[in-house]
Amino acid sequence: MEPEIILELEDLTKAYPSSGCVVDKVSLAIRRGEIYVLLGPNGAGKTTLLAMILGLLQPSQGSIRLGGVDLRKHPEYRSRIGGFIEEPPFYPHLSAVTNLEISGWLRGRTLDASRLHEVLQFVGLTDAKNRPVGQFSTGMKRRLGIARAILFTPELILLDEPTSSLDPTGTVEIRALIKQLRDRLGLTILLSTHSLHEAEQLATRVGILKDGHLIREGALENWLVDSHRYVLHVREAARAHRLMQDLRGIRTEWLGDNRFLVDLSGMAPEELNAFLVREGINVRELSRMRNTLEDVFLATLKGDPYV
Repeated sequence: MEPEIILELEDLTKAYPSSGCVVDKVSLAIRRGEIYVLLGPNGAGKTTLLAMILGLLQPSQGSIRLGGVDLRKHPEYRSRIGGFIEEPPFYPHLSAVTNLEISGWLRGRTLDASRLHEVLQFVGLTDAKNRPVGQFSTGMKRRLGIARAILFTPELILLDEPTSSLDPTGTVEIRALIKQLRDRLGLTILLSTHSLHEAEQLATRVGILKDGHLIREGALENWLVDSHRYVLHVREAARAHRLMQDLRGIRTEWLGDNRFLVDLSGMAPEELNAFLVREGINVRELSRMRNTLEDVFLATLKGDPYV
């Protein structure tokens, strides 16, 4: 049985009089335990979408449900969501621990020292807890942002470009921390990123936004295992190519070294193999091709239905 749906968006829209729809009727469902990654070019609407879920922007229309509860009718349920948009803001002259204490005061709660220690230890900042945040590196501030996001034991974490502008070491640290949020704390994560490599490393499911529309979404593994493109290796390439040109439902691309990239969107691979063998072609290989996320992303933006 599939895990329960923790976050559901239905026709979520944000429009401005001057610029029109920034997010246009986006509907999606995220299940508990997923790492759902939003991809899209600049201006696609990723940050606006996350800001509406966090309650920082009011939707023009549509609904946001957390655990089946409509957040417009029950905004108090947003306390079950943690996260940050762009750079997490802090008081630079105050220490990390004081900044977290202030977050508690703003919610009318006094946090005990053990909880503050727990979240700072989780993000690796216990040794820096008394330093002014203004002395922190960008990566340390992001880790402190994650500490604040989990401070009140949420169910869902939203992160907007969490590794943007970080050096390679900082990027690896934040990526590992995101995985621990799910694996150790059991949290569900929705994040946006420009990094296709990061998405490929983290995501269980991916959604692609373009011009405010969710134009494609699905399980990452299903995207990477191509459903209808195959590498064909034969001995008599020229004759095989002539024979395949007469077949319906396939497209071929010469790769060199007696190999073709064959799109079988209209024919089963077993049918092609049997056909070539009947015609006396020695088929050495007919194997499914694996995509990269870059392949899928760029093809989707171009509207290519074959990837």
